[in-house]
Amino acid sequence: MAKAGIKHKDYKKPPIKEAVIEVRFTDSLSNAALEKLVLKLKSKFSVQKMEEFGIKISHEQKSGVKTEPLKTRLIGYKLIENADSTNVVLLKHDAFSISQLAPYRGWAEFLENFKKYHDIYTHKQHKKISRIGVRFINRIDIPASGNKIELEDYFNVFPTLPKKDFPDFNRYVVQTTSLLDTEKLLTINAYSYNEDTPLIDHCSIVLDIDIGQINNLPQNSTKLYQVLEELREKKNFFFEKLIKPQSRRLFK
Repeated sequence: MAKAGIKHKDYKKPPIKEAVIEVRFTDSLSNAALEKLVLKLKSKFSVQKMEEFGIKISHEQKSGVKTEPLKTRLIGYKLIENADSTNVVLLKHDAFSISQLAPYRGWAEFLENFKKYHDIYTHKQHKKISRIGVRFINRIDIPASGNKIELEDYFNVFPTLPKKDFPDFNRYVVQTTSLLDTEKLLTINAYSYNEDTPLIDHCSIVLDIDIGQINNLPQNSTKLYQVLEELREKKNFFFEKLIKPQSRRLFK
């Protein structure tokens, strides 16, 4: 089991593209209960309904295959704050999450926002939890200027291929999953950014770090917030392990 003893650095330009806290519950809310939650918040948010569409396929003796549209199924609601579109809340039947898009303004503000909307979702009453997750998606822009980039100069996670008689790759994806202990699961996704890099003469690499607690889950809000602090500390520890000094110089 890895120890999260390294002190996190406060970077002047943190490379965080999106930060997410999600809590999943064992019991599900009804459609009507979800709609009531949205009504409470709609004055401060732009609301997008998330639905799933299905198609029924049947066989008829004369005409062959026939498709019929099924009723839509409500997945949840995406709420984008009117005053600050970087704050996003997802409300689902059995889950609640909050996202902070770039620019990231720090854990203290992010956690306070989570507490506020968590109280609204749960009506300040305990709901049995099935999973807690903290996820940080980092985009690191590396100067390219026409030269070949050596990923190992910047990162401790990267793909390796035979050096002889083998073509260079243009894009890559590396995924790892690790049990930290009997309670927590770490998932790392490292990949090249597939959209146009926003900076000229740069290439972008994404480090997507997700830590979830699946056992020994908290039974009250105070313990929930303590667990979130622990997950954040572990996330910071593993982020520092994944990058090298040459990366850190980019966002000091």
